[in-house]
Amino acid sequence: MKLKEVCEKTGLSRKTIRLYEEKALFTPQKERRNGREYRDYTEEDVHTLQVIASLRKAWFTMEEIRRMQEDPAAIGEIFPQYKEWLLAQKSQLDGLIAAAEHIDPEAV
Repeated sequence: MKLKEVCEKTGLSRKTIRLYEEKALFTPQKERRNGREYRDYTEEDVHTLQVIASLRKAWFTMEEIRRMQEDPAAIGEIFPQYKEWLLAQKSQLDGLIAAAEHIDPEAV
């Protein structure tokens, strides 16, 4: 399938899909015709892109995603670190919310 169809199925932009390919998070099949290289995307590529997009929305880095793809055993190491990072982010946000609650917008 062509890139346009993959964009429609995944909701990802061409630029994002090319970035994921450049970062070796997935590799579509390539075919040379008339001196040019054409990519052919499969349903498996679409699924992989959807998984990558979900992980990115959950704030995983591309390096973490690549590690999980290359070594599924690493997931057991990555997820506890991820949870710890999320808790730190939550703590910072809780602090910001508490500070904001003490600000009188009319007095500023």
